Amino acid sequence: AAAMLAALSVFKAGCDARAAAALAPPEAVGRTDDGEVERLLDELVACSMLRVVHPAAGGPPEAAAPRFRLDAPVLDHAQQLLEPAAAAAAQQRLRAWALAWVQALPRSAPLAVLRADLPNLVAALAPAGGPREADDVVRLWVALSPLLEDMPCPAEALDHALAAVAACADPVLRARGHSALASPCRSAGQP
Repeated sequence: AAAMLAALSVFKAGCDARAAAALAPPEAVGRTDDGEVERLLDELVACSMLRVVHPAAGGPPEAAAPRFRLDAPVLDHAQQLLEPAAAAAAQQRLRAWALAWVQALPRSAPLAVLRADLPNLVAALAPAGGPREADDVVRLWVALSPLLEDMPCPAEALDHALAAVAACADPVLRARGHSALASPCRSAGQP
């Protein structure tokens, strides 16, 4: 359960069970089987390490699943449990989850759905270790940027995307990243 708790610490805005399964480290569940993930989540809730937040009635169906959150003291403790290699692996799984989540989201998704996971998406854009990771961040940014057209782009997300595009090894992907940055940079008053 401790490995699962540590892996969930990369979610800055909590997550639903499906997202938790995507981040579950293989050593925590043996396999990312939904039943085992649910058992671990239940165990962490029973130990007061996770809090369950139920969505408000009448919200969009895309946001109907309960979310699991780590309160600040537990989050700090869980982040300290992550060894550097495990933290890098959790960040890669977060980025892969974020890209799949964004690609599956309809372009007309309610803003409430996007806002609920925006802190997680910004965390997924966080600086990467090398060119391959920078390429992954740019891929996420290219997929995410059209969804941000109807809301202000967080400055931190823009900073992460700018750094990733600068470090991107693939020239075609780097060009797509620059294109995806044009509108948010203009809106933020950046050249």
